[in-house]
Amino acid sequence: MLSFLQKRGVVDIQDMPIDSEYENVFTKGYDKNSEAEIDSKMALLSKAISVLEEYDESKKPLFKVRKDIDRQYYESITQYNDEFIGLAEKVIETHNSIGDFRDEINRLENDILTLTPWTDLDIPINMSKTDKVNIMLGTIPEFVKPETYTQAIDEKGLLCQVQEISKDKNNAYVAIYIHESDMREPMHYLKSIDFNILEYDFSGIPGRLIEENKQTISRLKVNIENAKSSLKEYALKTGEVQAVYDHFAISKGLLTVDDKILSGKYSFIIDGWIPEEKVEKTVGALEKDFVCHVFVRDPHDDEEFPVLLKNGFLGDSVTGVTEMFSLPNCREADPNTVTAIFFALFFGMMLSDAGYGLVMSVVCAVILLKFKLEYATARFIKLMLISGIATVFVGALYGSWFGDLIPTILSDKSINVALWFDPIADPNRLLMWSLILGVIHIYVGYGMKGYNNIKKKKYLDAVLDVLPWYFFFTTACFLVSSYIPSVPENVYMTLTPIGKKLFPYSAAVILLTQGRHKKGIFGKLFGGIAAFYDLINFMGDVLSYSRLLAMGLATGVIGSIINQLGSAGGFTIPGIITFTLVFVAGHGFNFAINALGAYVHSSRLQYIEFFNKFFEGGGVAYSPLFEDTKYIRIRE
Repeated sequence: MLSFLQKRGVVDIQDMPIDSEYENVFTKGYDKNSEAEIDSKMALLSKAISVLEEYDESKKPLFKVRKDIDRQYYESITQYNDEFIGLAEKVIETHNSIGDFRDEINRLENDILTLTPWTDLDIPINMSKTDKVNIMLGTIPEFVKPETYTQAIDEKGLLCQVQEISKDKNNAYVAIYIHESDMREPMHYLKSIDFNILEYDFSGIPGRLIEENKQTISRLKVNIENAKSSLKEYALKTGEVQAVYDHFAISKGLLTVDDKILSGKYSFIIDGWIPEEKVEKTVGALEKDFVCHVFVRDPHDDEEFPVLLKNGFLGDSVTGVTEMFSLPNCREADPNTVTAIFFALFFGMMLSDAGYGLVMSVVCAVILLKFKLEYATARFIKLMLISGIATVFVGALYGSWFGDLIPTILSDKSINVALWFDPIADPNRLLMWSLILGVIHIYVGYGMKGYNNIKKKKYLDAVLDVLPWYFFFTTACFLVSSYIPSVPENVYMTLTPIGKKLFPYSAAVILLTQGRHKKGIFGKLFGGIAAFYDLINFMGDVLSYSRLLAMGLATGVIGSIINQLGSAGGFTIPGIITFTLVFVAGHGFNFAINALGAYVHSSRLQYIEFFNKFFEGGGVAYSPLFEDTKYIRIRE
């Protein structure tokens, strides 16, 4: 039955405690030794797979995805688990042998380097004496000339001979022959000319040793190539080895889930969560194929259950951003669709170049249409696609197409291609709209809070935790409208008096409603007074949206500077070549750094300014028992 549920992948099995009265009836747990054995095999296979992937010459996809195989083929492979374990051992052994061969080659090459100065020595390098003569090898500094020490040895009548074997820029490599009847005087002289004794562990004549080492190195290189050929042949079985690895991963999932269920001598109990739309088909299949009873119920009002998010294209694209913050809990609304709209809009305002957005949109659309992707990758590409579309829209409004590329090409900076206004020429106007969008974003957050309260049937809270704040914040904005850049005079002359008249009433509403959960009249009063501090938080949050101005201006200004630098050479052949190089490199850098900044700051505006108004989070992800694989996807 567990195998059946795992193949279905729809039941999130929960850990069941054993009541004290049933401790002698049911048990929990699984064989740890079996788990250790599976882990050992998976580690072996994983290491082998990493080697095989290195030698796999088949064409690799641009995006790494699991391979689709049908279940019949999968089951035919897993019948030969032991054979593939043996193959994995051979792969690792062969790969390790390559490392051993290379280590041996390095050792032999180092020996050759050590022996090379002694190539012309015609006696064994380890020969230290004959019947009457002691032999020493060593170096004499290059500045001590041979005629100097030869003449000195003759003049002193020393029973010593110095044979120069080779020399480099620092030393002469010499063999010293000294009659055993008089070692003291020759050694005393040799020390005076900085003779340094060298000792080696080699055995044999250096020239022959070098040749033998070279021959051995050649054989080892052949062995390496043979081993690589074997690995390339083994790599043809990479897919099968990966399937066996995933088979053990699936087996481990089945094994460890025993720690959550109650097992008796003749029966067992499984408790879990299943999506409502999967109930009928799953229960029908269980009762048909197994001797079991399935009891299905809805969650209790105070019961927590796993969270499974379901969204369309728009909402699904931003799910990864939300999950990095937290999953919504099981009782609150899924914010992803609303979050996606604001994320894309703010991303577009910060990247703010239609050319960049067009490139993003086309590339992301091609990837989604032409490539097979894992869910997480596809989700991110969707987010970049809608963000790219938003960037084209905003960039066209601003008149930014790869900075001021159009006026630059036409050599007329007076040309204005903006459909709305140029933020570089009128930054105060963009600041005003950034703050307005910030207020809207925050108000939507309060609206989500009211919606969550309605879902929880807290209807009074849905009204009093939202509408008074709308009233209070709106009158405060009216009151300070004259201080907001680019607000037309006739507008703030109308709004400011309204704000002055209504602000005291809105403050009174806050005072009377926001302390209602406190005990006692004074508790309610002080709770209302303390709530006024949220006005400061609100103003701070609104000002945070000025980053839409800063990031948008940065993209445009840098793009214009790049175009100016690139066009400095004029419309000559060298100038065109220079412009092309500067355009590609400069705008590539500008796009990369500002797209990253737009992603980070768009996420921040959701996390801090938006989610802070309503998002409770803390949801536990729906995690069904399923065939959790790394390399393959099993298709029925």
